[in-house]
Amino acid sequence: MHPEGSAAFSKALGRTVFDMKIAVDFSILGSQKEFVHRYCQHREEEPWLPMLTSACPGWDRYAEHVPGHPITHHLYTAKSPQQIMGSLVKDYFTRWQNLSPDKIFHVIVALCYDKKLEAL
Repeated sequence: MHPEGSAAFSKALGRTVFDMKIAVDFSILGSQKEFVHRYCQHREEEPWLPMLTSACPGWDRYAEHVPGHPITHHLYTAKSPQQIMGSLVKDYFTRWQNLSPDKIFHVIVALCYDKKLEAL
């Protein structure tokens, strides 16, 4: 099922549906902040540049788990859009709705299998 179809189906069941675009925006802001920090903090010494980011959790996972991989210190360290949305739902949405976070079942419908791996 395509994500838009999943959203329509979930809404028809009376479920709350969020768009990931705000989480993507927060992720971009986080990457900008990290880049500026890396650039300014390490200006005198060797900068941790380039700073590598990816929307693909599979690529990140590969880069992090290959022993001795020379690029791991160049990876962006902030949360991914999926992780940000999880935080927004479990923290802000639950407070806004006066719910306990353990009462929320948060599901992301994505076209990529690696997004499922990221959740682990």
